[in-house]
Amino acid sequence: MFLPGDKVKYVGTGTFRDERGTNLGIAGKRGEVIAKIAGEPNGFVVEFGDDSYIINGSNLARVHHHQDDDSEFYRPRRRRDPDLDEE
Repeated sequence: MFLPGDKVKYVGTGTFRDERGTNLGIAGKRGEVIAKIAGEPNGFVVEFGDDSYIINGSNLARVHHHQDDDSEFYRPRRRRDPDLDEE
C-alpha cells in the first residue's frame, strides 16, 4: 500500500511507450505517488519528473530515504500549518 507523497521506483517488466512507439524509459526511475485511483484496488497515479502515469502497485517499490543524501529529490516539502495562520 502506498500513500500520496511516497517515493517509489518502477520495477515492472513492461515498457511505457508514447504514440510513436518511442520508449519513455521510466524503468528504475524514482517517482512520487500522487494519488490512489478510486475503485481500483492497486492503481496509483505516479509522477516521474514532469510526466504522470497510472501504474499497478505491484510494479512499484518503495524508495528509502538516506539521511546523508541531500539531492533535490529528497528535500522535504514545506507546508504551512493552518493553525498558525491568523485571519
